[in-house]
Parts: sequence; structure tokens; C-alpha cells
Amino acid sequence: MEKRRTSIKPSIEVEEFINLLHGSDPVRVELTRLENEVRDKERELAEAQAEIRALKLSDRAREKACEELTEELAKVDGKLKLTESLLETRNLEIKKINEEKKAALAAQFAAEATLRRVHAAQKDDDMPPIEAILAPLEAELKLARSEGSALSPYIFALVMDEITKDIQGEIPWCMLFADDVVLVDESRTEVDRKLELWRRTLESKGFRLSRTKTEYMGCEFSGIRPVDGDVCLDGQVVPTKDTFRYLGSMLQSDGEIDEDVSHRIRAGWVKWRQASGVLCDKKVPQKLKGKFYRTAIRPAMLYGAECWATKRRHVQKMSVAEMRMLRWICGHTRKDRIRNDDIRDMVGVAPIEEKLIQHRLRWFGHIQRRPPEAPVRIGILNHFENTRRGRGRPRLTWEEAVKRDLKEWNVSKELAIDRSAWKLAIHIAKLQDDNRALDRLTKSKEAALLEAERTIEIALAKAALVDDLQNKNQELIKQIEICQEENKILDKMHRQKVAEVEKLTQTVRELEEAVLAGGAAANAVRDYQRKVQEMNEEKKTLDRELARAKVTANRVAVVVANEWKDANDKVMPVRQWLDERRFMQGEMQQLRDKLAISERTARSEAQLKEKYHLRLKVLEEGLRMSASGARTSVSSRRQPNGGANSGSKANGFLARRPSFQMRSSSTATTIVSHAKGASKSFDGRLVNGSGHSLNGSTDDSENNSDEKINGELSNGESEDTVSGLLYDMLQKEVISLRKACHEKDQSLKDKDDAIEMLAKKVETLTKAMEVEGKKMRREMATMEKEVAAMRVEKDQDIKAKRLSINTKPPAQNTAQLPSARNTPRAGLMRHSQE
Repeated sequence: MEKRRTSIKPSIEVEEFINLLHGSDPVRVELTRLENEVRDKERELAEAQAEIRALKLSDRAREKACEELTEELAKVDGKLKLTESLLETRNLEIKKINEEKKAALAAQFAAEATLRRVHAAQKDDDMPPIEAILAPLEAELKLARSEGSALSPYIFALVMDEITKDIQGEIPWCMLFADDVVLVDESRTEVDRKLELWRRTLESKGFRLSRTKTEYMGCEFSGIRPVDGDVCLDGQVVPTKDTFRYLGSMLQSDGEIDEDVSHRIRAGWVKWRQASGVLCDKKVPQKLKGKFYRTAIRPAMLYGAECWATKRRHVQKMSVAEMRMLRWICGHTRKDRIRNDDIRDMVGVAPIEEKLIQHRLRWFGHIQRRPPEAPVRIGILNHFENTRRGRGRPRLTWEEAVKRDLKEWNVSKELAIDRSAWKLAIHIAKLQDDNRALDRLTKSKEAALLEAERTIEIALAKAALVDDLQNKNQELIKQIEICQEENKILDKMHRQKVAEVEKLTQTVRELEEAVLAGGAAANAVRDYQRKVQEMNEEKKTLDRELARAKVTANRVAVVVANEWKDANDKVMPVRQWLDERRFMQGEMQQLRDKLAISERTARSEAQLKEKYHLRLKVLEEGLRMSASGARTSVSSRRQPNGGANSGSKANGFLARRPSFQMRSSSTATTIVSHAKGASKSFDGRLVNGSGHSLNGSTDDSENNSDEKINGELSNGESEDTVSGLLYDMLQKEVISLRKACHEKDQSLKDKDDAIEMLAKKVETLTKAMEVEGKKMRREMATMEKEVAAMRVEKDQDIKAKRLSINTKPPAQNTAQLPSARNTPRAGLMRHSQE
């Protein structure tokens, strides 16, 4: 839009210049109008071309999505064909295995027939020698003696069957596999009896049971604890175990499969470690590694899994172990943030949960196809109603697990009779899940395409509104810039007011410190007054003691003189009298020294007292001057305050008050300076005190001390009154300063209110923008509806006219065709102009 306007401006200026030179030319005006129409048509053509390009892009995206879907369908078809070919190959392999089994059974029957002939011939007297009977089988017997021969285990099994044919029981009460024997019964005593019978039978034929490999386990499936006791083998106690291992499976006494699952996982890891050189080789392709895993490691993990009644924790344990193996094969860890499905796609391995279900359903189909007297059918435990169930939740049975799998895979139970149909049903159920996932993916892609078309249409509709919205946005941007400038000015004023408030708080703190210093000085003065009084009292007591000492000395001297004069025997020696006199003179000298020290301290205290009087007078005069100045300032401030507030409210800003700040700061500085000066003089005078000697008599000192004490008391009283006035005046000043701070806070609140009003205005402007945008969207929706309605009308008109063409003569049809073509175009042009 800006480039177009810049290109139009010079042409308009040239046209104005030509019109000024030549006057108004109607041809020129018509030409300019036509040029403008041509430009409009070109703009509409460009918009139509842009719409066509967008539609082409959407068609290409749709075609690409369709191609992807066709490729995915082709892949699925290929997978189906591969599964069908695999099924055919597996069927052929099964046929081969069945033929081999038949051949093995024929050989077994032949061997059994020979053994029967041997036993029958032993009963007859005319029996041929055994060498003649076994002569054709001599080569096979020689081979059977070695451990590596295929006939060795077979002959051992035949011998075991022949020896124990009288003591063998039905399955599952007695199970034989090579040299492994499992004896099952309902009580411990019966198991003990069977074990003793087998021991005696085998020992009678030259065999014996291994005492170290024999184990005993008591089952608690019904919740009833077995009878206490031990199972013995030839007088030796058989060890009792909680787990019983048979043919690679681990059976627990409580019927759970936790130990069997962990044992199978360990077996899988053993196989994996044996093949780690191939699986961890980066040169081997990932698909080949997956194939090796499917054929060598996963069968070891799923051995006996078709008989498990798996719970969620068992499946999770197996899947975790499998994913660890697969991530190790691919060379990734969980820190790489790669999904499990991606890892499986790299290797080409299906989830182990599906394989568990598949194995279970295969075994279920095998059981269903067997006759009722088959050992597989006999081995299924029947639940009786009279048995007592243990505490807690009922255990998950194998039949319930199979029902859950059939319901999950949507497979009918009746298909198990037909082996091929059952196998196909299991594979098809898995493929149906894959097809459902693909259907969901295709539907999501179609929905995404529809949404893309809708977004393209909405974008085309919004393109016409972009210019108007840009103009409105520019206006709003200008308004926002103005509001931002106003906010900057308000921020500056706010900072200034904050600085003023900080200065006022600093002055308040200084005043509080001055008040505290004055209080401390007053307390010091009171302490000194108390000390002076105590010293005066001590002086009085000393004077009294001195007077008493003098009186006692005079009396002693008189008594001694009288005694010395009257009686010759009681004359006092001169040396003793002189010593006592010296002692009394020394005590008198000490008392005189104490009096001199007390007088010195009294004089120094009097000097300090006079200095305090002078300081307090100076402070009182300064405070009187400051209080009068503050009152005048408050009155002068209150008079113009209303006009200032009204002016500030009218202009949208608040006025400043520098006069109060200057006055408050001047008063605070004078008070602080006085306090600092007082503290300095106080400190200096304390150090520079001078001492005086006491040369007068004791009576003069007593009189002077009394006068000084009375003067000090009067000075102390006056000093107390002055310090109290000072404290009150300072309190008043602090209160006035607090009021000023409150007024400043109020002004700041007013500024904040103004800022909030501006913010509200900005919010209203943004809301107005949103409302206008919503209106434009609604208008666009109504316009789309109108266009759709016009298209429907157009289609209906075309259909009606086609019918009329089929019914009316050709002349009328030719006459009506132009009107039918022109009416929708006119409607569309009117819509675009609006």
C-alpha cells in the first residue's frame, strides 16, 4: 500500500500543475478515471491470481496426501501378501514336521513291537535266543550306546516306561520326561508314599533316585495351609522349596508367575549376551539384527508364556526388558528422547505384549482341538464350589486371561476348531488393528486438509480488511506513544516526589537524633547534679568529723595537761604525746586534702552548669524562631493550596511545593547544628577542666559549699524546665514534618490515580480494537454466508434454466442465457465493491 501511494503522489502533482497551466480538461479527467479503474482491475486480477495460486497449492497438498495414503495402502497390501506367503511356508513346514513325526512314531511302534516279542518269547519255553531277535538292530544298539546318538534317549525312555509301567499314574498326578519325574498328590503323606514306592521299584531294577536333586514344594492354591511334616527319601529329609523348577519353568507355592517371568527375562539376557558381538556391531543392518532377535532371543523369553495368566506388572516387566535390548541394539539410550515405536520401526520388531497374546491364543486353539481325554485337557485345573478361597482379591486364572484376549482382539471362540482359520484369525486381528490405526491417520489427514482449506478461505477474506486495520493500528500506535510520553513525564515527577520524600525522611531522622542527643545531654546533667550533691554531703560529713577530731584533741590535751600537773606518777611521756599529735595532724591533713578535692569538683561542676545554661538559652531562642517561621510557612502554604490543587486537577498534573521543603530543611539544619555544637563544646570542656587549691579556713569552705549547692539546685531546676520545653518543641516540629510527609504521600497517590486513569484509557482503546476486530469477523462471516447463498441461488437458476431449455424452443433459450449469466456476476461485483 505504501509503495502504491508513493507512486501515485508524483502523478497527482503533475496533473495539478497541468490543470493550473491549461485549466480543467474533461478529457484529462476521464482519462485519469479510466486509469484508476484499470489499476483497480489490475489489483483485483492480482488478488484473483493469488487466490488461484493458493488453491493450486492446496490441490497439490491434497494430491500429495493422497499419494502418501496410496503408498501406505500399498505397503499394507505388501505386508498382507508377505503374511500370506509366510502362512503358506509355515503350513508346508508343519506338513513336513507332521510327516517326520509319523515316521518317528512308526519307528517307535516297531521298537515297542520288538520288545513285546522279546517279552512274549521269554514266557515260552521254545524261545529263540535274544541275539537272533536283536541281530537286525545291532548296528542301531551300538550307536545307541554312545551319548551323541539319537536312539540313546529313546531307548532310555523305553526302559523307564517298561520298568515303571505298573506304578505310573495319570496326568497330571504323575509326569515323566526323560530322567525327570514329577509326583503330585493332594496330601503330603500320599506324596511320601509315592516317592517311597518309586524308590523301591527303581532300586529293584538297578536304578536309584538322586537325593541331591529331589525337591518338595507344598502348594497353597486354596488358601488352606498344608499339614506340617517332612517328606523323606530312604530316611533322609527332602528339602522344602517355595519354587519348583520343571522343564525350564518356575512354579511358585502361591500360584503366581513372578519368579517364572524374571527367570525368562534372565534367560533372554543370557542369549542376548551370547550374541552381543553381532547385535552390537554397527556394520550389521538394523533389520538383520531385528530378525536375529526375533529368531534367537525372543523365543527364549517367551518359553512357556502361553500358560501364563499375565497381569499388567508382568507385561510391563517384559516390555521394559525388551525395550532395553532393542535400544542397546540400535545404539540409543533414553537420553536421546526417541520413542519406543520409532525404535521398533528401526528394528522391525512387534511389541512383546502382542506376542504374549498370540502365543496364549495359539495354545488355547490347540487345547480346544484336542479330545477330552488328551493330557492337555486333563491338565486344566477345575475350580470346585466347596473349596475355600484365600484372603484378598481372587487370582487371575488362565481362562479369564484368554477371555480377555478374545474380547480385545474381537476373535470368536468357535474358530478354534479349524486350525488354519484360527491361525488366520489371530493374524488378521493384528492386521485389523494396524488398519484401524491407518484409518485414523487418514481421517486425521483429511481433517487437516479441510482445516487448511478453511484457513485459506479465512485468510483471503481477512486480506481485504488488513488495510483498514493497519490504519487503525497506526492511529492507536500514535495514541499509545502519546500515552507513553505522558507516562514518562509522570514517572519523572514521581521520582522527584520520591526524592523529596526521602529528603524529608532524612531531616526527620536527623531531628530525632538531635532530640535523642538532647535527652542524653539532659541525663548527663542530671547525673552530674546528683554527683555534686553526693560530694557536698561527703564534704559536710568530713567537716563534722574534723570538728569532732579537733574537740577530742583539745579535750585530750587538757586532760593530759591536768593529769601531768596534778600527779607525778601519771605524767605522759613526751614521745608518746608527740606521736599521737603527729598521727592526729596526719589525719587532719588527709581530711584537708579530701576537702580540697571536693571543692575542686564542685567548682568544675558549677562551671559546666553555667555552660549548660548558656547552651539551653541559645537552643530555646533558635527553636522559638524556627517555630514562628514554621507557623508562617504553614499559613502561607494553606492559603494558595486550594488554587494549586484546582489548577493541577484541571491540567492533569499536580503542582510542586518547594517553600515547605526549604523551610523544613532550614529548621532541621539549624537544630542539628546547635546540637552538634553543644556536643562539641561539651566534649572539649570535660577534658580541659582546671583544678584549684584550697587555702581558706574550714568555716569559709562550709559556707561557700552551702551557697554553691543551693545555686546548683536552682540551676538544675531551671535546666530541667528548659530541656522539657526543647523536647516538646522538637516533638511539635516532628509532627509538622510528618504531616508534610503525609501531604506528599497524598500528592503521590493522586499521581498514581492519574497514571491508572491513563492505563484504563489504554485498556479501553485495546478493547475497542478487539470489538472492532470481532465486528469485522462477523461481517466477513455474513459475507461468506451471502456468497454461499448466492452460489446456491446460482446453481438453482442454472438447473431451472436447463429444465426450461429442455422444454422451451431454442430462440427463447438464446434470449434467456445472457441474463442468467449476467445476474450472478452483477451480484458478485456488488459484493466485492461493498
